Amino acid sequence: MRLGLLLGLIFLGSILGIASPFLLREAVDKGILEKDFELLTWLVVGMIALAIINGVISVAQTWISNQVGQRVMHDLRAAVFAHLQRMSLAFFTHTRSGEVQARIGL
Repeated sequence: MRLGLLLGLIFLGSILGIASPFLLREAVDKGILEKDFELLTWLVVGMIALAIINGVISVAQTWISNQVGQRVMHDLRAAVFAHLQRMSLAFFTHTRSGEVQARIGL
């Protein structure tokens, strides 16, 4: 579920990133050159709103990516420690503890 949301946010952020240059083009061509200051005002407000929305989307993407990464790391660590608990006692008596820690990356 989170991965789908992350992909949706990436797609939305890309679409909004494309919209900003078009607003700038309209602001220069029609707002400044044709001296339509009302349109210029609305285009500038739109560009500011796009920047804020892109910032919020970026924060959400980072948050979700971190959560997914942390969940993967937790699952990997839990699997490694579950495997270690299934090992025989002979393995731990014949293997130095430093070697076990080096193998699991502690």
